[in-house]
Amino acid sequence: RQYPQALGEVQKALDLLPQLTAARVVRATALQQSGRGREAEAELEQALRDEPLSAAARLQLGYCQLCSGSPRAAETLEAVLTCSGALQSTLGAAKVYLAVALDAQAERGLDLRGGAAQRAEAVAREGLAAHRNLQQVWREIEGGSAGQPLESMQRLRGICDLDLTSSQARQ
Repeated sequence: RQYPQALGEVQKALDLLPQLTAARVVRATALQQSGRGREAEAELEQALRDEPLSAAARLQLGYCQLCSGSPRAAETLEAVLTCSGALQSTLGAAKVYLAVALDAQAERGLDLRGGAAQRAEAVAREGLAAHRNLQQVWREIEGGSAGQPLESMQRLRGICDLDLTSSQARQ
């Protein structure tokens, strides 16, 4: 996890092609992982101005919002689900993150329309069905072959595009 080096490398790509959305998403990810969440969100908002239909940029923005506790996370993540051409793993990750965001809304009493807890459970199941790496780790947890759920989540983070904090994994 050499984020300063990653930021330098991605900046070189952006110097050549400033509107390269994939590079902006990588830069935002490195910024977010470095504890610079606000900068990451600004980078992703710029990427979405350049390419409004980017599911990857929208997913990462929703994740940044989720990590910062923003009530906008659920809305952003819902929008990922309507992006045409999104990869199956992107949709699966969006559903898992959306489940966490909806659950957080319900816990904080921010569920203005009602039903967030039920929707959270439903999209978590859909996300599980759509995300093969998550399915495998989930089976290990349920089958007892995984030591601890948090250890399993750490393993999952290492093999795919799904990233959950320890408290999100507990939810």
